[in-house]
Amino acid sequence: MGAAAALQLYYGSQLDDCTNFTTDITMAPNLAGLSLIISFIFNGIWLWSKRDKLERLRRVAMVLWSGSVMIGTVAAGAALGQVELISESATSTCDVDSYVFLHYVSIILLILSVILPHAKSKDKHEPEDDAGAPLTKMEPLRFL
Repeated sequence: MGAAAALQLYYGSQLDDCTNFTTDITMAPNLAGLSLIISFIFNGIWLWSKRDKLERLRRVAMVLWSGSVMIGTVAAGAALGQVELISESATSTCDVDSYVFLHYVSIILLILSVILPHAKSKDKHEPEDDAGAPLTKMEPLRFL
């Protein structure tokens, strides 16, 4: 996710140099990069609240993390759509093909960063040998 955020911020900085649009088209990639960076903060709050067993804060942090990742993904898609505007512009000096590739890599990294942690199996503690044993020790039954 950090790589995707860095790619989006890099793309936003490159747009300033190669376009002469009257409107600011750097908003989508910059919003994508910043919201993905902010998602790290919410993820850290989630981990801290999970460790300290703060249930409400954990849930709020999870909602805010999900929202910031969704905003980042949508903004990365919007920036991909803006590449077509740049290619149509006669005043553009950008290498559009490399930016299209950059956006596809960024979006794939975002999808993988959300999917892969959930695909990994969690280490569960092995139950102790006497976990199912009764609280008091019983003598075995003797049949005559």
